[in-house]
Amino acid sequence: PNRIVTTGDGLWTDDNSRAEVHVGSTAIRVGPQTAFDFVNVDDQTLQGRLAQGRVSVRVRLIDEGQVYEIDTPNGAVSLTDVGDYRIEVSGDGNQSRVTVWSGGAEVMAAGSSFQVHEHQFASITGTDSPTFDLEDVGPRDDWDHWCAGRDHREDNSQSLRYVSREMPGYEDLDEAGHWIADAEFGNVWIPDSVPPGWAPYHRGYWVWRDPWGWSWIDAAPWGFAPFHY
Repeated sequence: PNRIVTTGDGLWTDDNSRAEVHVGSTAIRVGPQTAFDFVNVDDQTLQGRLAQGRVSVRVRLIDEGQVYEIDTPNGAVSLTDVGDYRIEVSGDGNQSRVTVWSGGAEVMAAGSSFQVHEHQFASITGTDSPTFDLEDVGPRDDWDHWCAGRDHREDNSQSLRYVSREMPGYEDLDEAGHWIADAEFGNVWIPDSVPPGWAPYHRGYWVWRDPWGWSWIDAAPWGFAPFHY
């Protein structure tokens, strides 16, 4: 928990495993048996590679010039608008599926491109000469409901009153502490429970992560936002 990921990092989830990564206000949720690489991460670009498995991406803000792209063995998926997306790749890498619950996406494959609009999904089959099919989406499954629950948790966070949505980990503060108005310091977050002898920067470790330098990885589940704000 709280590990910083950057360009060149890879993430693998095994059976019955899930992961959640935040890049600013964008949430990337990774399902079981999924291989996902971070190809390029900077202030303007989030480019990932999905080799197999599934990811759901919730994009809450796109500034001018920002690029959100997920590459698959069949092509490249550009998320062109604020919205809710699901991308899947079969275990053999031969088929990709792009679901747009809201927003809009552009799929580029074999030198051509097509649009996937809200409430549509696209199937792309083959790698050398891929073919595609567009259909209307069906009902959400258990994975989609889990992702929606995580979105609901973030959207209704009390800490949004005090912390920017672009700060990863703001939603973790609600369950682990409370806010007070201090006459000297203003709005202050206080953890509800810490072990005896607790002090900041004592339970965790330092790592060097380009391009930021030394970064603190805190052991507490709520430990990202307070140490990086």
